[in-house]
Amino acid sequence: MSKQDRLKEYFLAATIAEIFAHQQELDQSYIKRADTIAQLSGILPLDAPPSVFDWVFEQLRETDIFLEIEDEFAGNFFKLRPGECSAFIETANKDPGSLIYKYRAVGPQFLAAAVNQLSDNETAETERLQLESTTEVPASDRVVRLNHNQIDEIEGRATEIVQELEHENSVDDEDGLRELILGKLRAGRELIKAGIFSLESLRLTMVVGLQMLVEKYKDHAIGAAAGNLLSLLLKEFGL
Repeated sequence: MSKQDRLKEYFLAATIAEIFAHQQELDQSYIKRADTIAQLSGILPLDAPPSVFDWVFEQLRETDIFLEIEDEFAGNFFKLRPGECSAFIETANKDPGSLIYKYRAVGPQFLAAAVNQLSDNETAETERLQLESTTEVPASDRVVRLNHNQIDEIEGRATEIVQELEHENSVDDEDGLRELILGKLRAGRELIKAGIFSLESLRLTMVVGLQMLVEKYKDHAIGAAAGNLLSLLLKEFGL
């Protein structure tokens, strides 16, 4: 097995483990392939080379973790079912030699160490040049990196909003809406804490959650706080 093939297996194991860990925060509606990839990339501690993550996506596509709707004109839509990862986790728990078991036991540094040993510099450089040669990169596909000050400020504001929302019994008397918004804000906060993510993944999580809060609480303090953070994100990242 080549180093590249082995690297793919490490990223697959990490992706399954992180889907299981973030199952309450992930969007579980039908979305397009690019949005699904952006969401999954956002929960990984490291960026996977495009060719590697394409392989990971196709492997997951063959499992019960995804539901897929195909249409001749509308295209394909995918629904993530994080609960289906439990079968993989249960199997891994019985096998300390499995990559999923090792990743969950050690954490992100396990993947980082493997990537350091298995990365093909020539392949990585080729993919980097291919990306740079693209004449126009859609804003939603852009990956951004935050410095420590940005992380601290955005995470701090998001945490205050999450904590305040946790004390609410419901949002606008709509069952489940509070939990949906909390899930999006928490998922977005994890992206911020990671310090690297695609703009589309941030939009699908924190930005959407803040927009919903602003709409439902426009005359309350939590709505004002959400609006201020939303304005910061839109200005900071050009969303």
